[in-house]
Amino acid sequence: MNKMKKILLISLSCAIFLLAPFTTYASEAESITKESVELSVSESLLRNTNIKYNTLSLSFSNGKANCSASITGYTFVTSVKITMNLYKKNGSNWDKVDSWESSSNSNYLYLSGSAAASAGTYKLVGVFTANGEEITKEVEQSN
Repeated sequence: MNKMKKILLISLSCAIFLLAPFTTYASEAESITKESVELSVSESLLRNTNIKYNTLSLSFSNGKANCSASITGYTFVTSVKITMNLYKKNGSNWDKVDSWESSSNSNYLYLSGSAAASAGTYKLVGVFTANGEEITKEVEQSN
């Protein structure tokens, strides 16, 4: 009987020793899963729900500021709009130089415009709208 107790005690000890690491790993896996879920939720909240892509560009050539913007909405988007405002830095202020606007009853739009540009720092502000969702981007560049 004493021998039987020893065998049972050794078997039970081995079983506990072998199962202990699985408990730790299961706990860590549960923690990682919770973090992953929280991260996925946070990222999805940051994603634009209607605007898939948008671009804004400002360049200079031959005394002109060349401005362009494009927007691509997801396939369900039925209305897009772009507004571009060009500003020139004047001390600590920004003076409006020109503006352009266009809209479309589709999910894609491209808009371009140009304005006379003397030496200085310019800022192009683009407002992109798709099915009512709005994003604003800025590009600043010296001529």
